[in-house]
Amino acid sequence: MLKIVSWKINKIIPYGKNPRIHDTSVERMAETINAFGFQVPVLLKKDGNLIDGHLRLKAAQLLGMKEVPAIEVDGLSEPQIQALRIAANKSSTFAQWDFNLLADEMEALKLEEIDLAITGFDPAELSEVFRITQEMPGGGAESSIGRIARNGPSVRVVLPVEILKIFEETLAATGEMNRAEAVKKICEAYRGKKG
Repeated sequence: MLKIVSWKINKIIPYGKNPRIHDTSVERMAETINAFGFQVPVLLKKDGNLIDGHLRLKAAQLLGMKEVPAIEVDGLSEPQIQALRIAANKSSTFAQWDFNLLADEMEALKLEEIDLAITGFDPAELSEVFRITQEMPGGGAESSIGRIARNGPSVRVVLPVEILKIFEETLAATGEMNRAEAVKKICEAYRGKKG
């Protein structure tokens, strides 16, 4: 069973080869910790070597905290620890946002007069969320839209639900294929349904 223990910050040893770059995000994380407290423990080995939580640790240091909650990981080999360190950072990118639901949640927080900055979204990102949900015919968060982000943050596609259904059907029917081939098949399927 997991046990959360308190660790003195000066006893925690950050991983020197941490591939995640987050120095520009420390202040934002500090604002989040300030708003909610330190709610997500760091992961570390019993000897104090940090596995996950480098950004939270730096934010705690910035806030002048002396201790942080931690979960001590035991029973893993060094290669497993190394893989866990990477997986813990990568896992935050596994999911995608439903922008209609996200906009609804943000609107509800605004009605409660909650500062949306504490959600971690900066003003430009918030503007983008609300723009995406407003730009479809009929406007508003109740519009049926979807957003698919592929190949990283530089590619954005906003699609009506009808096209998303064709997209899902096409991918389910064709299985693995390259993106250009998939887009071609989806366009052909959409033209066929419209005609």
